[in-house]
Amino acid sequence: MERSFLLYVVLAIDSMDEMKSKSLFWILLPSFSLFMLLGMAIIIFLSIEPDLGYTNLAINEMILALALVFVLSSIGSWLIAGWFGQAVERIIHGITRVAFNNFEEPIEVQPIKEFDLISGHVNQLMKNLGAHFNNHGVNQLEGETVLFSIKDGVLALDQNMNLLKANPRALELLNIKSTDVEGRAFFDVCNDIELKQFINSGQRFQSAEAEISLGGGIMGLEIEVVRSPLYNPDGFIRGTVIVLRDITRLKQLENQRKEFAANVSHELKTPLTAIKGFVENLADGAMDDPTVAKKFIGIITRHVNRLIAIIDDLLSLSLMENTETVKKAGGELFSVKKLISNAVAMLENKIKNNDLKLEITSSEEIITVMNSSMMEQALVNLLDNAINYSPRGERVLVTTKLNGDTVSIIIRDYGKGIHKSHFDRLFERFYRVDAARSREMGGTGLGLSIVKHVAQFHGGRVSVDSALGEGSTFAIHFPFHNESVRA
Repeated sequence: MERSFLLYVVLAIDSMDEMKSKSLFWILLPSFSLFMLLGMAIIIFLSIEPDLGYTNLAINEMILALALVFVLSSIGSWLIAGWFGQAVERIIHGITRVAFNNFEEPIEVQPIKEFDLISGHVNQLMKNLGAHFNNHGVNQLEGETVLFSIKDGVLALDQNMNLLKANPRALELLNIKSTDVEGRAFFDVCNDIELKQFINSGQRFQSAEAEISLGGGIMGLEIEVVRSPLYNPDGFIRGTVIVLRDITRLKQLENQRKEFAANVSHELKTPLTAIKGFVENLADGAMDDPTVAKKFIGIITRHVNRLIAIIDDLLSLSLMENTETVKKAGGELFSVKKLISNAVAMLENKIKNNDLKLEITSSEEIITVMNSSMMEQALVNLLDNAINYSPRGERVLVTTKLNGDTVSIIIRDYGKGIHKSHFDRLFERFYRVDAARSREMGGTGLGLSIVKHVAQFHGGRVSVDSALGEGSTFAIHFPFHNESVRA
């Protein structure tokens, strides 16, 4: 009986070992073994003969065997549970790392086929997610770089008009000082009336464009604003994108072009009208009177000369604004002293006729790179203005200075001066402080504009300082170079 019981136990254990090979029941091994042993013990107990002594002995042996099997089963269950627990813990830790965007540390290989398969899938998932997040990060960085680099302002708003994204240029154009604006209601951040009306106009999430003045024109910015729908990846509208383009400079240029065209038309029409009138008078019989005819021809000649002067100045400006012409103009080493001498020689008769005293002072001989013909034209224009606006018998001062790397040619007169309100526009085409007097003196209104372009061609600038009743000081400042160069 003892042997048969031990045989049953061994068979039970062997049967459990066979079950171990079936990994599907591996996790159920401890509890299944225990129930199997208890069932076998009950069968053995019921099959024992009712011999009291024998029964007590068999019961004792059975209890001992059950205790032994229970202890072994518990130890095995504990070891197996620990083994399973470690495997599950590794998988849980791996999934936790994924949750915290750590894709660099894979799960170790598991000794159990099913767990190893799960670990492999999790590792592959980590690898794919890592690659996805890396690509997403690169794409997002590239997108942010582009967004932050473009010169246009870009705003992204959701359907509730909350600010999703704004690049620095948009904040600058809208004069928003705070950079922590994302997620806030846009019109709490910026309540520009014209912009608000545009965003809310028509179908809010449909494309539209307009031109507005930010701050009602107070800020001095003219903006071209474009509205487009913002889509989700699934194709549904998420909000709207607003693009702000500063066209203030373009508007200024457009206005200058219109003003220039109007000025040119006016400047050309005046002498042409006069010429036409006097020619008609001559044709109507004035030619028969030699005195009148001579007078009319003199007037016609003066207006023709004025037309030629205007056209010459316009051509000069056009050449200076032509990039290719400027590149070919270049420069050569030339004496500033000789430059002034040449300009004065061209106006010598006018200086004498106006009884002016010309004083030229220079701290040293300056030889620098310049385009002498262009610079001479600029000096002639400045000297001619000084002569025209100086009282008879007054002085006109011409001074040259070398201050570090800058050459300055300064022309000072003692005329009636210019009010500071005119300074910003003095160098515009056809702008005149005293239009009637300027035309009377034969001025074209383009002289100072030519001076400005000559200074810019040489990489320099012009300056003006004046006060009413005290005269005016104009100067050209340009870099000093002592080696001949070509542009």
